[in-house]
Amino acid sequence: MQYKALPSGSTKIPIDSRLVCIDGIRGLACLMVVLFHCWLHFGRAPGIAIHAGPFALRLLNPFCIGYGGVDLFFVLSGFCLAYPMLGKPDKAGGWKRYFINRMRRILPPYWACLALLAVSSLMIMRCHLTRLESAHAIDWPGLKWLGYAAFLILPSFNSSFWTLVLEWRWYFVFPLMMRIRRHSSAPALLLIAGLISALSAAGNNVIHSEKIRALITPLPDFLVLFAIGIWLADLYRRSDLRKTTAWLIRIAPLGALVMLVPVAWLGPGLNAIGGHANFARDLVWGPFWLFVLLSVLFRPALNRLASCRPLAWIGTFSYSLYLIHEPIIRVAAAMILPAKWPHDKLVIVQYLGLPLVTIGLAYLFFLAAERPFLIKRPVFTTNKGAEPEGRLRERAAHLGSAGH
Repeated sequence: MQYKALPSGSTKIPIDSRLVCIDGIRGLACLMVVLFHCWLHFGRAPGIAIHAGPFALRLLNPFCIGYGGVDLFFVLSGFCLAYPMLGKPDKAGGWKRYFINRMRRILPPYWACLALLAVSSLMIMRCHLTRLESAHAIDWPGLKWLGYAAFLILPSFNSSFWTLVLEWRWYFVFPLMMRIRRHSSAPALLLIAGLISALSAAGNNVIHSEKIRALITPLPDFLVLFAIGIWLADLYRRSDLRKTTAWLIRIAPLGALVMLVPVAWLGPGLNAIGGHANFARDLVWGPFWLFVLLSVLFRPALNRLASCRPLAWIGTFSYSLYLIHEPIIRVAAAMILPAKWPHDKLVIVQYLGLPLVTIGLAYLFFLAAERPFLIKRPVFTTNKGAEPEGRLRERAAHLGSAGH
């Protein structure tokens, strides 16, 4: 691995390392969401209480803030889409191929998942599986809502699909944001996105039409997270760094630790969509993930840690895992909870056994419904075995499915 010195010469930055770390970070994000839904659908277990005489200190249950993995996905979407585009001219032909690749990458696995959920819900109704019906594990939404879901207009079957509807709209906004970036700067784009997010959060309380809200989605609220990803991609591509940027990179690990305080304090109350809650999520999770990704991208030790094989492996099929994980967890909760298992046994199944089974099923789904549609690209290597920068840009664009 080669490194470049920062202006002060005190810190090293990897300039040609494989972006396997992005796979690892994506795997971490998806595991956070999976464990969050295990916590959510199995009864929202409280944190651990430490008793000292008459006093009891209740520690935060870390799984209750796992929804923050969604915010990380948004940042990764901005990074993975912007990284290859920043080195190319803004041409209409390039954007045409971009849209074709996005449709090919996102829609086939998504449609396969919808078909699987539709068949499952019809079987539940036909076979009168009472436990699953009463728990609304997989409800049939009707043909109208199924049509909305098929074209990513509104989510159906799975509450997690709201992020896919949002990101689908993001793909169409992304070219405009890149044009703004080319005519200004990444920090200016971040500022514009932040203003849009703030105005949107305020406007959500004014717009009372549910149809308008559904069509807009929370995309404007979370636009700042996508802009953070674009800014990170811009930093990672630069051959020279300003002093302020170099300083930001140096304090990134400390910044992430400091931001853990508001994440732990405010995070459990920010799992909501709409109004000021979205902008509050931006203010809490945005800086936290910015510092985390700066640390991972520009610190060799943390880069290697994020690139560990289990996380990177999960990251390669995180889109499939995201698509199917929540229905599996809902079904498992509907079948297990009425049995009144002992608490210790339930915790083991809930946070270990069920995630492992879900990961295994997601990998099988990946092999059947996602991998056949991945865009195959030639592999280039240098004499030293490292990937050249051009290959890294290609890899960044096709690690998983952008955010998911």
